[in-house]
Amino acid sequence: LHLSIRRQRQMCIRDRSYIFQCKRYSDTVPNDAVQAAFSAKNMFKKDIAVVMTNSYLSPHGLKEAESLNVKVWDRDKLNDLIRHATQ
Repeated sequence: LHLSIRRQRQMCIRDRSYIFQCKRYSDTVPNDAVQAAFSAKNMFKKDIAVVMTNSYLSPHGLKEAESLNVKVWDRDKLNDLIRHATQ
């Protein structure tokens, strides 16, 4: 089963502007999510691009995120953020 919900959000944190590419997948997220986040960052003139997912990025997606300086908030990162927010 492959489920994808595409969302793009913008926000500011500590004078840095972010753009988020949000993916809800039951499998690994392909590298096109990274490309979309990177393109949106440039198009909307944001400082930081983030791919956020309930799953994990594919190996190719992780490699591309690193080379394009796109942050990845995967399942583990989201769990850490939730855990710290509830402490």
